Formats: sequence, C-alpha cells, structure tokens
Amino acid sequence: MKKRFLLLATMFLMVSLMTKAQEYWIEGFYERHGDGKYTLKDVHTQGIYLDGMTNLSYTLYGTKENIICDGVPATMVEFRFDKATTDCLNKWKNGFYFQYWDEDNYKWKTDVEACKGESTGFSKKDMVMMLVLDYSFSMKDNIPRLQSSAINFINSISNVSNGNVHIGIIAFSGMDLAKNQIFPITPLDKSNKDRFVNFIRNSNKGKETALYFAMDKAMNMMEDYVNLKDFPEDNFNGTCMITFTDGLDNASINDDISVSMHRGKKNEYLAYISKQLKGSSRKYIKGIPVENFEIGFTGSEDFTQEDKDFFKDVLIQTTPDSEHFIFADKFEDVERYFADIAKKLTERWETINMYVGESQYGKVRWVLNCDEQPIVETPKPLPPVKTKSKTHFNINLGLTTMNVERTGHGQTDKYSLSLEKDATTKGLYLGVSWDMTFKYGLGIEFADLGFAYYSGSYKETDGYYTYTAKATSLNIYVSPVKFQYRYEMPSSFAVFAATGPALDYCVDYTIKEDIYNTHYGYGESYTTSDIYKSTWFYWNLKGGVAYKFMKLTLGTSLRITDVSKYKDYKASIGRPFYLMFSFVF
Repeated sequence: MKKRFLLLATMFLMVSLMTKAQEYWIEGFYERHGDGKYTLKDVHTQGIYLDGMTNLSYTLYGTKENIICDGVPATMVEFRFDKATTDCLNKWKNGFYFQYWDEDNYKWKTDVEACKGESTGFSKKDMVMMLVLDYSFSMKDNIPRLQSSAINFINSISNVSNGNVHIGIIAFSGMDLAKNQIFPITPLDKSNKDRFVNFIRNSNKGKETALYFAMDKAMNMMEDYVNLKDFPEDNFNGTCMITFTDGLDNASINDDISVSMHRGKKNEYLAYISKQLKGSSRKYIKGIPVENFEIGFTGSEDFTQEDKDFFKDVLIQTTPDSEHFIFADKFEDVERYFADIAKKLTERWETINMYVGESQYGKVRWVLNCDEQPIVETPKPLPPVKTKSKTHFNINLGLTTMNVERTGHGQTDKYSLSLEKDATTKGLYLGVSWDMTFKYGLGIEFADLGFAYYSGSYKETDGYYTYTAKATSLNIYVSPVKFQYRYEMPSSFAVFAATGPALDYCVDYTIKEDIYNTHYGYGESYTTSDIYKSTWFYWNLKGGVAYKFMKLTLGTSLRITDVSKYKDYKASIGRPFYLMFSFVF
C-alpha cells in the first residue's frame, strides 16, 4: 500500500511541476535623464520573443506621449517593441499589467493604476513589396486560383498595414505584359485594398514567359520607389518580392545584358538575377538585402519528372535559401504557401507599446496576462489535440527493483536471495527504446532493450548462527512490443501509458552466503549461481509524463513464469517498481 501511495505521489508531483504556468514578461531598468531622454536599460524577456529571440540585453529609448489610459487622458513615457511574438495561446488579447521592484521588501509589486501595455498589430516601419505573377496561357484553368491566392495575400497584409506597407504588382507573361501590365507601388490599407484586388482580377493572360525581366523590373521599381520616398533608415523594414511562375523563362530580353535564349542554367539573365538575390553580391536597398519568396508550380500535364527536376534546379538559383522556395505539384500547396508567406511577414510587424510613469524610476516590468480569459466573452474550450504520426528514440536511465518470491521447502532454501520469502533488491537500469505514435494518440513501442544490474545483501543471527548473504545479478531486458496511448497538449506537454510483454534474460546470477557458528567459532561459505532459470517473462504496465525532449516513466512488471530449477519449491521473480528518466530524440 505504501509503495502504491509513493508511486501516485511521485507522479502527481512531476505532473504539477511540468504543468506550472509559463510566465511571460518584458523587464528592464527605467531611467529619466536631465536632457529629457528616457531609457530602458538591460531589457530582457521571458516567453516573449523580440526579433525572433528572447533573453536579449540592450537599451531602448522612449518618448513622452499623451495617451488615453482607461478612458482618462494621461502623460506617459512610451517604449515600443517591434517584431514581437509569443507562444501564449491568447497572445496579446488580455493585455499586460505593470509591476515595479519594491526595494524595501525585495519583491515585485503590481501598480493597479498604471496603463496596460497594448499591442497595436500595426507596424510603424515602412516595407516595400512586389507581387510578380505569371499569367501565361500554360496556367490554363489555374489562373482563377492564382488570383484568389494573391487576393487573400493582399487581404492578410491589409489587416496589419496602416499605409506603411507599400505594394506593387506585375502580372506578366511575355515581354509586352511584363512591361505594361503593372500596378504601381502604392501604400496599402483597408480603405484602398479593392484597387489591388481589381487589378489582380482584371489582368490579361498572354503567351511566353518573361520571368527574369519581370523580376528585374520589380527590383528596379522597389529601388526607385524607396529612393523617391527617402524613408528614414531607423523606420525602414526592407524590400521583398513574392514571385510565382509555372514554367521556365523563354522570352526575357534586356538591352544592357548580353542575353542568350538558353532556357536552362546557362542563361546570362538568370545569372544576373541570381547575383541580385543570393550570395555575397546580393542587391541591397537602403542597407537591407532584397528578399525573394519564390513559388514554382509544375501541375501542367506537359511536365515529366525530368522536366520538374530541371525546373527546380533553375528556379532555386533565385532564392537565398530553402525557406524562401517551394516547388508545388498541386495548386493546394501554392495556395497554402501564399498564406504562409503572409503569416511570416505579418508576424514581423507585431508592435507592443509599453507605458511607464515619468517618475517611476528603477526596475520595472510588464507581465502578459496570458492564463486569464477575457472577461467580455466566454471562451470556447480548446479541441483535443490529435497527435500526428511521429517516432521517438529514447535513452532510458533509472532505478529498478527485483522481487524474488519463493514457496515450499528444499535443500536450496539457504541460497534464496536474502533468505526471506519476499525480498526486494534495488538495481540500476540503462537502455534504449523506440516508440511510434499514429493518429489520435495510439501507437506502439518496440525495440525496448536494456541492461539491469542488481545487488542485495542480508544479515541475521539467531544466537547460535550468524547468516550473511549477498546476491548480484546482471540481466538483459527485452520488450519486443508494447501498445501505447499518448495525449499531447499545445504546451509541448504529454501524458502516456503503455502495456505489453517483456523477457528478462539473466547473464549472471550469483549468491554468496556465510554461516558462522558463534558457539563453536567456525563458519562455512556457500556460492551458487544455478538455482534459478536464466530466462523469465513479465507483463509490463507503465505510464508517465513527457515535456519536449524529457520523459519520466513509472511502471511495474507482473510475474508470469516460474523460475525455480527444483521441484520441491516454487520461485518467481518480478519488477514491482521502476522509475525511468529518458532523453527523447
């Protein structure tokens, strides 16, 4: 009963520790200087990522702003954090609350009258983009789907742009359309997005593919536009092209470049574009390299596998890395990638504005109210997470026990482990296992293999004799297959249970016993290693918790087979308890 209680208590403690709520905050040291400047020094975060990173340490400069704080005008110092993301499920919905460090009591205190930090969802930095879209006849019935993908992209960007995202479009086929079917770069917001949408819907299809000229034209348009607008460097977020094509270039001409009409990798125009978009010679606009996301579609029936491989080898030369390139056989992948690009770009522009009172000196922090749900609405419960198919390789290290239980009588009684009916010996276990999870959390664990080393001792005296015994055992443990259920949660936390047969092969089992006659002063020693069979079977039951690359397992193995070599008594061996810590790969 005690063992069962300890088992449950240990599992409850581990679950409690691993499910502790994650804290989310931005912290720094606030100072007001005599020249009217405000700084937040030694800025660092937990659970919030700035520019894709956390645990930063830098200085931020603030400005004094007149704002509305809980419906009341107030003058506060504002610090702005750009490109902020977090893995909090509610993201910024519940806002932040302000805390200051109480030097007298050495703890954080919440200032209930301070303004909350707010997420604007808009970037104050300018970015210039070009959509370069292939409208050639080879697209056939996929033109409407391309138009829908581009329109959805415009809608997504318009949700986070207040005119600071500037977008132009080239809907090209041959040289004529590449030169003339152009939507000039224009600041985008919700009020004018229909102009972009109408251009996408009403653009014409044509013959040939002047891909390189269209990309060249797009880069020149962005460079001219940035130079004309003369964006301040500290408020400029770079340039980006999103390029789509369904075939190799066969029409591009540039009078300033010696161009061969070779459609493959030896095309001089391709080499020129490649230098602009990747490598050490990349094109920079206002100190930031031009970025290109490229989508190649091979859904045409005219494409053989050899054509597809060649097409991919050519196009990949115009993207900086594999994260900026997709090669799609199905248009569903094209649509998904347009959406993925929009998501990546919009997440760069999440801006958080934090406020502090002008005279609130010292250590301050803003804590994200992540775990509480919004008061104004009743949240719907999150649906269960359906575990995707995956495999895990585990290295297992832990504490295990061996229990020898015998009944009956015979001359070999004195060789029984510890000379008791129920004797439990502790041991160390080292092994590996491989488990596979399918849909809905169901899966199997196989190739569970390990070594266990046990060592136990016993001493007793009855007035005439003193009995001293020591037993050691080296075992190979093999479980060919276990059936497993695993339930995963969004926070990388999981619980699991598994059951299945197991085999234990004893490599060496040795018992040494000394019997000393205290009355006459002499003793005898016995050593044996052959009183038990070398192989026995268990039925294994286990469960545990996992967090990212760590796993804790508690389990027991039920006895199945008799291990005695003698007929006048029975003996069985079990593993009543084991505790395993695993590294998961």
